[in-house]
Amino acid sequence: MENHKRPLVSVVTVTYNCEKRIARTIESVINQSYTNIEYIVIDGKSTDNTLSVIEKYRDKLDYVISEPDLGIFDAMNKGIAVANGLWINFMNAGDVFVHSGVLEEIVQSNHNDVGVIFGDKALLLKDGIYQIAARPFYKVGGTGMGINHQCVFVRTDLIKGSPFDLQFKVAADYKMIHSLYTMGIAFKYVAKPVALVESTGFSTRNKHRQMLEEERILGLPHRSVFVFYKESIIGKMKRMLLAALPVCIVRRINSHNPNIKKIDCKNGFCLVVGQ
Repeated sequence: MENHKRPLVSVVTVTYNCEKRIARTIESVINQSYTNIEYIVIDGKSTDNTLSVIEKYRDKLDYVISEPDLGIFDAMNKGIAVANGLWINFMNAGDVFVHSGVLEEIVQSNHNDVGVIFGDKALLLKDGIYQIAARPFYKVGGTGMGINHQCVFVRTDLIKGSPFDLQFKVAADYKMIHSLYTMGIAFKYVAKPVALVESTGFSTRNKHRQMLEEERILGLPHRSVFVFYKESIIGKMKRMLLAALPVCIVRRINSHNPNIKKIDCKNGFCLVVGQ
């Protein structure tokens, strides 16, 4: 994937037993209009047909390895170690770039003084797919990164010097991003949807541990398990209520939320309505 007129972008996909989800992720990367991509796939020694699916695309991939690892962030660090791009992005199995022009939009701008670029995520909700505006931690305070790592591009030289800290099993991405910010690295927000992410991802399934690790990173006192589960139950009740409402009412509710907007999805990619 050679094109020396524009910077090389390394995209890392981490996989493990995801035979039904990996193809759409690979397709979203190899079909980008921006061609100067180094595509790296790190598999954790899958025992299903994941490797067979990956092999179908082998001629489109720059680096593939399958071996046991110590978890998702260990696998992502392996991707960092072999990456050669100016920028690096982590688009893990099941997640996709929202359309084929995402990398073109991100890379074509002048980012000479920037170390981290981030955009918005897209989520599949009851009445369709929505762009959810990023709410970065350095603006809202408290725990929570407010940025999805699938929607982040980091200067590769910076992340090689500050890779994922494996003592944090769930919040290592928060630790890395928070460390870069406290080092004074410039962040740039691009108000565009970057990735359609799974609502049942790794962090979502480990919310309590994520909260504890983020509090540890920030040096905050731990909230009690009671407080966490109270908030979790309230959140679950809200989601159940929305799930029970007619689509027309959900659409009306979402239309009044300034942080989200409806987008459309065609041919496996999401396209912003009206663009």
